[in-house]
Amino acid sequence: MRGSIRIAALFGLMATGCLGAGPGQTGGDGTGNGTGNGTGNGTGNGGNNGVAQPPTARQLFDQNVLPMLGACSTCHAGPGTDGPPFLGPTTDQTMFYGNIWNNDRFVNNDPTKSLLETHQHLAASKAPDLTTAQQKFVSDWLQQESVEHVLPPPPTAGGAQGTAELAKFAKCMTQADYTAATMNDIQNQDTSGDAGPCYTCHATGLYVYLSKDATKNFAMMKVDPTLGKFAAATFNADGSFKDIVPSNRIADRGSAPGHPSYVLSATRTQSLTTFFNSTYTHYKAGNCP
Repeated sequence: MRGSIRIAALFGLMATGCLGAGPGQTGGDGTGNGTGNGTGNGTGNGGNNGVAQPPTARQLFDQNVLPMLGACSTCHAGPGTDGPPFLGPTTDQTMFYGNIWNNDRFVNNDPTKSLLETHQHLAASKAPDLTTAQQKFVSDWLQQESVEHVLPPPPTAGGAQGTAELAKFAKCMTQADYTAATMNDIQNQDTSGDAGPCYTCHATGLYVYLSKDATKNFAMMKVDPTLGKFAAATFNADGSFKDIVPSNRIADRGSAPGHPSYVLSATRTQSLTTFFNSTYTHYKAGNCP
């Protein structure tokens, strides 16, 4: 799901260098031994032979993109925001990466179509747009994500309305319905092997947010990336918005290659169905906040 609203652009530009061996640092031999010549040309036997290693996608994000998103959080994170809270329901910056990673409005295989890079604010908003240098930070990060992961294409026609309708659907979720459907147990689904229950890996919010705190799980389900694991927008043949349906990705993930396997229990499967139906009833009635 991924919509249309372009994100805030950022104040201060944090220009930093690539990670790895720099001027005057030593080269490695696989054991930490090596010599540097003051120019970063270290020598050693084995290891990386003193060659600076390129930063990972996550390092590029933390180093260059996250500081910009910190400025965006004023309007786009936490309750009572002026703009769409695409960064999440709290201003906790450790959550920002996970909250946008599975949202193809922002992270897709064409950086030129990422809303992080392309969005322009209305003049009345007085929010600054990205500078050319900041756009390059975003582009470099997304290009490295494409090296490390298979990213989806940018959203197609109708995506904007689909995103808007999903946001409406999320507002129809209530804590009372969540509790009544026994959704407060979803995070305890166990996996095969020694991977443990879902909250073991997903309490950081990457891909989906599932912690031991059921109240926070409910809050995070109302925004990406967790919202997309619960509900999805569908479209007509002409690309126009059609409806909101269960995405079934929480249940299906247990059989996905590379993920710890599990079969969602019948009780938890029913919990997801019950909570979706309750929320959908509110959504269709139009009586949501």
